Amino acid sequence: MTEIDVKLVNQLVRSQFPQWANLAVAPIENGGWDNRTFRLGDKMSVRLPSEPGYVAQVEKEHPWLPALRPHLPLPIPAPLGLGTPGAGYPWPWSVYGWLDGEPAHLGRIDDLGRFATDLAHFFWLPCAALTRATAL
Repeated sequence: MTEIDVKLVNQLVRSQFPQWANLAVAPIENGGWDNRTFRLGDKMSVRLPSEPGYVAQVEKEHPWLPALRPHLPLPIPAPLGLGTPGAGYPWPWSVYGWLDGEPAHLGRIDDLGRFATDLAHFFWLPCAALTRATAL
């Protein structure tokens, strides 16, 4: 398979989203296992699935993230573009809005129990929203 790197991301963005072709592309440290993530300019990110098993989430995220967004207490990325296979890359890929922040690390968490509770609540909220939506 084609190597997922800055060169590939530049080629994909230039050919499919020419309005963003002049923006700098940089890899994200700890860019993920299921996707490779790159910064696109100051306000966007690009995510490309790294294996076939992760491809389905790309097309699921585009309708679901905007639908779930109003039901969550924290920001989640907004899909801005859905890319198609190209430049030797075989799968769909995405452009999202960038969210500023820092990864969660034990050294940054004062109350691990509270953090776990908040995280569980955050993950439970989409399930509750879906239950309400399907009950209507």
